[in-house]
Amino acid sequence: MNYCGNILIIGRSNVGKSTLINKIVGSKISITSKKPQTTYLNITGINTENKYQAIYTDTPGVYFYKNKIINFFNKDFYKNLLLSSKEEYVLVILVVEVNIWTNIEEKMFNSLKEINIKILIVINKIDILYKKNELLPYIKKISNKKNFISILPISAKNNINIDKLKSIVFNILPKKKHIFLKKNFIGNFTNKFFISEIIRENLINSLYKELPYNFYIEIEKLYEKNFIYVYANIIVNKINYKKIIIGKNGNKIKTIRKSSQKYLEKKFLKKFFLYIWVKIKI
Repeated sequence: MNYCGNILIIGRSNVGKSTLINKIVGSKISITSKKPQTTYLNITGINTENKYQAIYTDTPGVYFYKNKIINFFNKDFYKNLLLSSKEEYVLVILVVEVNIWTNIEEKMFNSLKEINIKILIVINKIDILYKKNELLPYIKKISNKKNFISILPISAKNNINIDKLKSIVFNILPKKKHIFLKKNFIGNFTNKFFISEIIRENLINSLYKELPYNFYIEIEKLYEKNFIYVYANIIVNKINYKKIIIGKNGNKIKTIRKSSQKYLEKKFLKKFFLYIWVKIKI
């Protein structure tokens, strides 16, 4: 008998959700950055081990602005997602940062309590603690709440307790045939999507504070002969944004292209020819 189920990963921006899902599936499927709102689409990662298949969805992060929860962009985002989704989620993993429980976490948790679903609270970034006993009061504070199955301290970055997390998830999965049958399949994304995300990650990390709010990556052409050829566009809506991304003498766009190409060649184990243009569409 096989076991299979859908798991939703939620939490505030920069709490480490993308790093966590990458560690769980054992490969980079969701980009990471210190910049808020790095993940802007739901990313699905599949972890299949023997008779167990856990299907994880990494969601855009929540952040606070003028006393309001912002997330695509209303306070009931997760509640609505769970109730309207075609998928039947068996578990929600609420990722929180060590020693941080604010109105954001409280409102997310209360929103989830209104739904009959199992909640696992994961405390990430325990590696930043100077003393391990600093964690105990925080765990005690969360323990006073109700309607969750467990609290698990982890470090996604340092791979601490990731196997324990997977074990908890596997024990919750219902008896069900595996949805994804292809061996070593880890995500429901295309090569075009993955390449665009790598370009977007390098753009975010290269520009950071200069990063335009409105931009997206468009893969215009992708084909393979002896090598892989990619023609990509970075789409912005203002001439100033185009100038920022290109940089003085083209230095910024060269850095973005080279770092993206280097990673893609390592990932695909093939020579890449990556061409990137910055275009304006209003």
